[in-house]
Amino acid sequence: MADVTPERRNEEIHRQLHTLQVLEAELRSLKPGAKVYNAISTPLDKARVIPHAHNQMALFPNLDSKTALKDVERQKKVLLANLAQLEP
Repeated sequence: MADVTPERRNEEIHRQLHTLQVLEAELRSLKPGAKVYNAISTPLDKARVIPHAHNQMALFPNLDSKTALKDVERQKKVLLANLAQLEP
């Protein structure tokens, strides 16, 4: 398997940042208290368990838009830090 070049890694980070920026804009446009389904993966130990049909329980991480937005902002910080490491 070929090594990933710094240029390719840079392109991938920029693509991911663009995706997060679009998602962030969408989340910011929602009304307060809006519910969303899993914007970004959440560890199961932090996921909410809610009642579901037929007395079953279901996992729906990041149900509220505020938490989803925080996850997006956190992920953006990580990507920006990774990008800064690639730049001379």
